[in-house]
Amino acid sequence: MPPKSKLATKHGYGRKKVSKKARLANLQPKHVSIAEQTETEPATPQSARVEALQHRETSVVSPTGSSCSASSSKLSRWTSSPSTSSFDVHMGFITVSKASLNHLLESLLCSVCMQGNMSLGPLHLKNGMCMTYDVLCSLCGNEKRLATDSPDASDNLTRRTVLACKDTGISFEQLERFWGVTDTDGMNRKRFYEEKRKIETDCNEKIRLHFDSVCKFVREKYESQPDYVPSEDGILDVVVTFDGTWQKRGRTSHNGVGVVIELLTGFVIDFECISNFCAECEKHKNDDEWMQSHRDSGRCEKNFDGKSGMMEPEAAKEMRKRSNEKNNMRYAVMLSDGHSKAFDAVSKLELFEVKKGMYQSCSEAYEE
Repeated sequence: MPPKSKLATKHGYGRKKVSKKARLANLQPKHVSIAEQTETEPATPQSARVEALQHRETSVVSPTGSSCSASSSKLSRWTSSPSTSSFDVHMGFITVSKASLNHLLESLLCSVCMQGNMSLGPLHLKNGMCMTYDVLCSLCGNEKRLATDSPDASDNLTRRTVLACKDTGISFEQLERFWGVTDTDGMNRKRFYEEKRKIETDCNEKIRLHFDSVCKFVREKYESQPDYVPSEDGILDVVVTFDGTWQKRGRTSHNGVGVVIELLTGFVIDFECISNFCAECEKHKNDDEWMQSHRDSGRCEKNFDGKSGMMEPEAAKEMRKRSNEKNNMRYAVMLSDGHSKAFDAVSKLELFEVKKGMYQSCSEAYEE
């Protein structure tokens, strides 16, 4: 039988009594500050997260890598230079309602009195699609001008709108209906056609400069050939081919185009657009007086009365007639297949001697 002292220890009789309050106190975790914890022992993952959160609330890191306050970081977003931003505010257009624009202006203070809010006033000036509005202060009456676009810019919204209509085949009436449905301030008919004529004039000038440089290159190419013999009249004899196309298939197109291609260089040296339809003439076809004035003004887009199948030979004839004066070139040889209407039309002009042998060899080459 074991001693009495060992039995008492085994069953707990000899242990020191501990109160219930003390036992609960021993079970609770000890609270140690982060500063004391870093001095005495390494920081636990939980303490590291708490410290990181406290540091983030008081400071942030700027894009340059330096530490700054949260307020400074927010202000830097608005005061940063535009060059550091990837968004280019000088490109493209956006559609904004007048209500949204006025709401934005009301949040701005007047630059004179620094107390009143700005608001969108009446329309001051309208130039095509470029509008200029008055912006007024609610207290001191300070007035400023807000232009939606620059009317002097070469790529302003007015010109882009007319170009879009020409490329997509939209008439002014269709564009006017679009503005009516969307409640948009558009341009009037007179301004639309004025801009259209300006675009045509600019395009014709660029085309002229382009073909001048092309014809100069073609002449230099011919003169550099070893067997080149200059003509007595100074006009360059060239070998060309002709091709034509239409806006749509099926021989029902109202618009066609023909091109002359010089064979030695492969460059297009002339082109002609043919059209048997004019939208303005169609609307006023019963008014003979208006039709005559419209044609005399040079604004009529119709320059051919025949069918679409005859547009190709008509274009070939027109370009052959003007070749001597326009390009200082003579289409001495025209390479064409045996089924070409353009070749037959040009041959009947009798502007130069038709080389039947050349014609026959081209026809045979086409059949092969």
